Amino acid sequence: MTYKKFPIWNPQFGTMLKIKSIDKKLAYKTFRASSSGFVAKPLVRSIVFGRDSYKCVKCGTELNLTVDHIMSVVRCFQEKRFTYCNTKVNLQTLCNSCNCAKLP
Repeated sequence: MTYKKFPIWNPQFGTMLKIKSIDKKLAYKTFRASSSGFVAKPLVRSIVFGRDSYKCVKCGTELNLTVDHIMSVVRCFQEKRFTYCNTKVNLQTLCNSCNCAKLP
């Protein structure tokens, strides 16, 4: 089995300027959008799903899988852990039901 190298979240310069903006609402919206776009990449999804054996880590189902942030995007933003938020160790496979059942 061959393992693919996990991509690095590397936003464009303009995106980083917005994330570090004084306007916290704009900064969070930009960070959220950038994180969502990163997780939506097919390579990121296939690596996370493959690592978790294409099963939800909570209930074990193989249906309706999503990639979820373990430490939420909002918490990463509040703690200024921008790079950590989109790493392999902070992403997990959850089904839609388990993802929706998570407490905020």
